[in-house]
Amino acid sequence: MIRGIANFDFQLFELMKQENITITEACKMLRSFGYTHMETGFCTLTDDALAAYRKNDLAISNIFTWFSCNDPAEKICAALDALILKAAEAESPFVMPLPEDEEGNLDMIWQILQSRADLAASHGVTMILEDFDYAKRTYNNIAGVRAYLDHVPALKCCFDTGNFISAGETLDDAWSQLKTDTVHFHLKDRKRAPDGSLQSTPVGTGDLGLLDFVRARLDEGFSGILALEQSPMENQREASRISIENVKKLKVNLNQPKKGQNDV
Repeated sequence: MIRGIANFDFQLFELMKQENITITEACKMLRSFGYTHMETGFCTLTDDALAAYRKNDLAISNIFTWFSCNDPAEKICAALDALILKAAEAESPFVMPLPEDEEGNLDMIWQILQSRADLAASHGVTMILEDFDYAKRTYNNIAGVRAYLDHVPALKCCFDTGNFISAGETLDDAWSQLKTDTVHFHLKDRKRAPDGSLQSTPVGTGDLGLLDFVRARLDEGFSGILALEQSPMENQREASRISIENVKKLKVNLNQPKKGQNDV
């Protein structure tokens, strides 16, 4: 039994713009589709946004942010401390800090992440890292993510299904090497455009065999949160609806949070 299905705040903002609706109306729409959680950026999780999510029974599943490894250690620690405290306030089970400017700074950043992951754990929050498909990130492939996990024992994996393909890696290979540390999923599907570029597409409509992959993880007993990522989309409303409908076809049993609770 999974604990929830999440959408992302940048997709909600896309939905609001395309449909010309308020955040409350967008939240109600996502709830009507069956979404139970939101993945949010640190800077975009304002008091008003959190209030709107709570009012519409959308729990927070993860808060993510970027930080520069070129900043002084004290500044990085202060930023991560603020992230962790916001997660505790929002009752988010996960935080995901994404390092930038890593060159020459990995040992320092691994030490900082370990200390802050321990702090997060003391607040009941787990620190995670995803495979981020950007050429200037060392964690844009299996080996890069594995290096972070091996050097930061308290860090766990957020498995983003749509990013390994950018490094020429398969889902099965990635899963075989990261499954023991994976606690959270970003379900992102991809398809090849005629020019060979990768495009996002609603979950279950791309070239990754994603639904079979998810079915296998559910059969293995995964019981966490599935975050569905499809952006940018010309019609975010339909994309969000199609993604969750395809996941529902897997006959997932959903343990929905009680009103006012974000404990997942």
